[in-house]
Amino acid sequence: MVKNTKSNTKLAILCSDDYHHKYLINYLCERHNVVVVITEPYKNQLSNLLKKKKYKDLFYYRYHFYRRKIVGYDRYRRDFFRFTKNIDTCLETHIVMSINDSVTSSLLSQYKPDVTVVMGTGILNNPIIEKAGQIINIHGGYLPDYRGNHCFFFALYNRDFDKIGSTIHFINAGIDKGDIICHIIPTITKNDNPETLYSKSEKEAIHKLSLLIKSYEQGEEFPRQKQLFYGKLYKMRDRGICKDVSFFFRRKNFCIRK
Repeated sequence: MVKNTKSNTKLAILCSDDYHHKYLINYLCERHNVVVVITEPYKNQLSNLLKKKKYKDLFYYRYHFYRRKIVGYDRYRRDFFRFTKNIDTCLETHIVMSINDSVTSSLLSQYKPDVTVVMGTGILNNPIIEKAGQIINIHGGYLPDYRGNHCFFFALYNRDFDKIGSTIHFINAGIDKGDIICHIIPTITKNDNPETLYSKSEKEAIHKLSLLIKSYEQGEEFPRQKQLFYGKLYKMRDRGICKDVSFFFRRKNFCIRK
């Protein structure tokens, strides 16, 4: 007996406003019953850091923003995640100053989603988690080994070539500590870099998540595996100018197998 159908399985999306987040919105909205989209734009994330006087974090957020623009990665990501149709403007879409705003809590209470998909927001607090149904995150890193930010960069930097990938996992009160649903391992070539690997893996993860949601709509439960340990948590500030210069020279000695 089928217990879920597309018509009664309600999805919410919590995300930021980069190109891959917009791709996530459009891809899922084209295939599933998305009832509400709540976005925490990048500029609002910066404002929140400023209000909290986290000046060091703010500096590194800006550093990576301009680094990507200068080397062309911003343009690469825009083209890689270009969507043929744009349907997100037809949705119930809300922009919030912080993903933990009371607006987010109220909207989740109003729409009561069965599944909430998260990508690229700040850390969710418990009141939001409690109202989001089954809450699933697409993490740009291989859990449990690589938590936090710039996980593709640090996996390459550490030569952990078997730990390069994204993770679809449940969200709990910890940072990237929820049960794992599955890993997404991109094809690696000698011409790849952290940005290309991240983009390939995140797109594959979006497609895989859609298939998992479709199975859920047909009555299957999401797979889940408890994390047996927690690897290192990488923060935005851990990747600075010195690390990028060091990576440039270390990469010449990489031996990446296809």
